[in-house]
Amino acid sequence: MIDSKDFVQIQELCTRLKLGIVAGTPEQVTGGLLHKMYSIVTDRGTYAIKMLNPEIMQRPTALQNYKNAERIARMAAMNQISALPAISVDDESIHLVGSNFYLIFKWIEGGSLSLDQIRLTHCEIVGDLLARIHAVDFAVIGVVDHASHEAAIINWNYYLDKGRIANAVWANLLEENMDLLYESNAQAVASVKVLSTVDRIISHRDLDPKNIMWHDDLPVIIDWEAAGYINQWQDMTETLLYWCVDTQGRMIPEKFTAFMRGYKKQPVSIEIDWRAVLYNGLIGKLDWLEYNLKRSLYMECRDAQEQQLGEEQVLLTLKGIQNFIEFIPSFEEVLKHEFNT
Repeated sequence: MIDSKDFVQIQELCTRLKLGIVAGTPEQVTGGLLHKMYSIVTDRGTYAIKMLNPEIMQRPTALQNYKNAERIARMAAMNQISALPAISVDDESIHLVGSNFYLIFKWIEGGSLSLDQIRLTHCEIVGDLLARIHAVDFAVIGVVDHASHEAAIINWNYYLDKGRIANAVWANLLEENMDLLYESNAQAVASVKVLSTVDRIISHRDLDPKNIMWHDDLPVIIDWEAAGYINQWQDMTETLLYWCVDTQGRMIPEKFTAFMRGYKKQPVSIEIDWRAVLYNGLIGKLDWLEYNLKRSLYMECRDAQEQQLGEEQVLLTLKGIQNFIEFIPSFEEVLKHEFNT
């Protein structure tokens, strides 16, 4: 059910951008973990409208990051990547109505895949897509790499104390994993120092199955808001692990082979510190865990629905981090064999 204030803003947005007269009530689309998404029908077409999370947009660099991400998405589309950039009006892709920022997209048919729906052909296609994104010369759009080349160890005890006071559902699980979090966080910080200045490229940075829509086995990459600079091998490894593991986080060899067949259309033979690459990938997972701890504790949260989502994500992310760390040694050996032999 759409909030009446959101509905008024969406009507104003459609009028301002000449998208047509809204027919009926916009429907909220499920699946996003940060923002609200609505499907709307007007007398001129069908659109997806994303209302960006106000808590996120208060961050000093958020607006420019989203503008850069949309420039990257448009550049990818211009280079024959199956990308869905936001609709741009007067060279603006992000639109402010009231106190909220919006992105608007053409509505596309299709759906994302669950892990058990992913076939070998999907893995090969995604590997090829990622390789072609990595090959795009994004320099012409002038996005500057402002990412910090340092990372810090998060104060997990702070959130544990807050969780105990709030009787949070995740408090016991967080306590059980404190040593693991501090040890892995330290290794992740060390890996950032190793990789922060090498093999930097621009990419989507979140090519997990929910961000690729499929229709008749043809993909369209959506949700480019995380797009920016990243270490090439971290991006490849994270994408590989999104698509080529089972629900327990174990690598499926046939899917790995299919993904690499797509990614390595051009021969690759280099020495890479895969242990550092894998631990570098933990930074995003640890940051996501901290963000959801804050949401769960009403520290960065709009409403009870988002607080509950934060609780759910804390539990899921902790389990995901456990699985990832457990399988790092075997992942490392597989990657060494593929690239360094």
